[in-house]
Amino acid sequence: EIYTLSLHDALPIFKHPRRDQIIVGLAGVFNNMLCALAFSVICGLYIRLIPVKFAVTKISQIIWIILLRTVSINVSLMIFNLLPVPPLDGFGVLCGIFDLYNTKFYWYARRYGMIILLVLLYLGATGIVLRPAVNAVMNLLTRLILAIGV
Repeated sequence: EIYTLSLHDALPIFKHPRRDQIIVGLAGVFNNMLCALAFSVICGLYIRLIPVKFAVTKISQIIWIILLRTVSINVSLMIFNLLPVPPLDGFGVLCGIFDLYNTKFYWYARRYGMIILLVLLYLGATGIVLRPAVNAVMNLLTRLILAIGV
């Protein structure tokens, strides 16, 4: 990848802009997915390997809560980042798939995307959309944790 320098920041020049935009957009999502999977495995191993005497202590409970929250936060960020609203990665993926870069919709969405996102967050619309997906992924990861731990 080649980078050009501007007054603001480095801008990537892609050889295949549509494909590369999709890859860049999915990279953050994939990172969150890997972190959630890794911490799910750690949770399962924690259940399996922790001595019973230590498991009932306060510090053990705090460690358990931190591990589970790390899984939950990464799953939530993964799903949230897939929303097709700029500046989120889902918008870049959507534009890459449907080649929307030279459309009025693209420039309108880029200009007002942050405002749209803030309004969606304020109205709670993101929670309505995200909650079922987050719950579904968390249920799958809970099964993984229990399969490893029990």
